[in-house]
Amino acid sequence: MSNPTDDGSDILADLLGPRRRGPAPEDGRATGPSTAPRPPDRAPAPARPEPRPEARPDRPPSGEAPPTGAPRREARPTVDTGPRQVLHEPRRGRGCMVVLGLLVVVALVAGVAGVWVMRQVNPGSPGDEVAVTIPEGTSTSGIARLLADEGIVTNASIFEYYVKFRGEGTIQAGDYLLRENASMGSTLAVLEAGPQAPPFDEVTIPEGYSVWQGSGLPVPGNTVTALDEAVDRFTTESISQVLLSGQLRSRYQPADQGNLEGLLFPDTYRIEEEDTEATIVSAMIDRFDQVAQEAGYDDTESVTGLSAYETIIVASLIEREAGIDEDRAKVARVIYNRLDQGIPLGIDAAVAYGVGGATNGTLTASQLETDTPYNTRIHQGLPPTPIGQPGRASLEAAMNPADGPWLYYVLAGQDGHHFFTDSYDEFLEAKDECQAMGLC
Repeated sequence: MSNPTDDGSDILADLLGPRRRGPAPEDGRATGPSTAPRPPDRAPAPARPEPRPEARPDRPPSGEAPPTGAPRREARPTVDTGPRQVLHEPRRGRGCMVVLGLLVVVALVAGVAGVWVMRQVNPGSPGDEVAVTIPEGTSTSGIARLLADEGIVTNASIFEYYVKFRGEGTIQAGDYLLRENASMGSTLAVLEAGPQAPPFDEVTIPEGYSVWQGSGLPVPGNTVTALDEAVDRFTTESISQVLLSGQLRSRYQPADQGNLEGLLFPDTYRIEEEDTEATIVSAMIDRFDQVAQEAGYDDTESVTGLSAYETIIVASLIEREAGIDEDRAKVARVIYNRLDQGIPLGIDAAVAYGVGGATNGTLTASQLETDTPYNTRIHQGLPPTPIGQPGRASLEAAMNPADGPWLYYVLAGQDGHHFFTDSYDEFLEAKDECQAMGLC
């Protein structure tokens, strides 16, 4: 019959080695297996009668004294030869193998679980950056779920425990830029460093860039391409559609003119995540109007004798022709002197704009003879639109031309400065020198 209070400890003890069976004797000495009592369900064997000693010549009958002088023999103890229960020793080898097998299984399970946890903590191969906003009052478990939903961490529960046991600071509400599939350690480090500014793109439009086309050296790029390359969500088509829509206009743009060429201010712009193509184009127009107004373009007729839009065209020609700031006001004077005298401007930058740009910075003879509205060698007066985006210095030079009789200018040095003259012969000599230096 089993013991009603058995909790399985005896089975474990049997696996670990032999144990003592039965009660200890009263004298405290341990009894071995061969002296164990008979099982209680067996009746004790009847005692065997003492064997009656046979009469021997040297032993007197029972009760009689031995004869005088005969040696006295000690009585031998009787030996109980009844049946005994023999218990076998436990099989130690098999028990140890079972325990060892259990330990191996436990170790394997622990190892597999450990590898799995480590892969959750550090999955490797971080992905793209993701903008994440943690709202006010979000708990640690809420942050963990948010990051798991965004693919930042692989397991919300493990990240929650990771924060509790490895975190050293607090996680504040705010905007963060985190990487997908990143390690929990790097993610926690970014969170504990505090909120970050929202992600944004930045684009720089240099002076002289046109809206759609480049004209070779020194201005190879254009505004549309620069925006397309700076902002992933923008495309050439989406930007051009906004520019041609007619919905965004400059205060200096004539009513019959739908082209925004020359009316987008060249500068560095920060484009926030929520900004659209219309947002950035509008910002560029507003910035141009501000700078032009500061330069006095609300009163151009009294200064230059031209409309504000025509003066902006002059500023765009200056931007593409002047190599250094000191030459801008002189180039402006040459333009105004030629306009006053009815001499074609002969500005090759305008010719290049009309033929779609010079691929290597030098126009071919065929391009120079191409009849377009922008060919200032053929047509007298200003081209119909600006040929690029003038910066502040060129806008101010167009409003403040230098005093001088000059009608010609030609490159005279590697630094971009020009030689100015009102003599055609001096111009030809200077042009020969320019070609000799490889500048023209």
